[in-house]
This record gives sequence, C-alpha cells and structure tokens, in this order.
Amino acid sequence: SAETYARRYSLSAAFGVSASKDDDGQQATKAAPNNRMAQQPAHRNNGTQQSNRQPLPVTKQQATTLNGLFEAMSKAASAPIEAVRNGYLEKLNVSQVKDLTHDGANQLISLVTVQLKNQSEKGNSND
Repeated sequence: SAETYARRYSLSAAFGVSASKDDDGQQATKAAPNNRMAQQPAHRNNGTQQSNRQPLPVTKQQATTLNGLFEAMSKAASAPIEAVRNGYLEKLNVSQVKDLTHDGANQLISLVTVQLKNQSEKGNSND
C-alpha cells in the first residue's frame, strides 16, 4: 500500500496530474469516513473542501466587454443604456459592473451575447 501510494503521488506531482481516488490508507486502517480528511496529503484537494478564498473580481477586459455589450443591446432594444445595464446587473444583485465577480461577469457576457444574437435574428427575419 505504501509503495503504490508513493508511486502514485510522485508521478502525479512530476507530471502535474491528479491521481485517482485515494483509498489506500482507508483500506489499510478501515478508518471511519469522517476521519478520511486527516489521511489525505495536504497538497491534494479532492474537491469536497470549500475554498476560503474570495471570488476573483471582474477584470478590466470583462468590464469593457460588458459595457460594449450593454451599449449594443441598448441600440438593438431602443432602450436607454442605463436601463439595460441596471436590468442585467440586477440579475446578479449588484449595482455596478465593478461589483461583479469574475464568474458573474462571464455569466453576463454570455447572457447578453446570446440575447443580442437573438435580437439580431429577429431583426433579420423582419426585413
């Protein structure tokens, strides 16, 4: 068990890949599932622990992209840009673009892009 454990983690560390589920220690000791966290190496994150890190903030590039998309949607919908911007930001419970998270900004970019595409398709079908 110790040999396969060492081989698995030395290879995964050397090549930067994650190893398969680690159950070597648990099989050897027949430990209770709630003791499992203590058996795993500190460098391994099995995805069940929540990170204590703060979410990444919106980037300047994302903010610029969003402002351009809001402007395009404003023109496509013949609505004031403030109303468009506020409507989208409200969906993520923020009042300004700078208050978005990185992931939230990506969600809005995707949403507005899809809706702009739909708007342009409607406009082309009416021609």
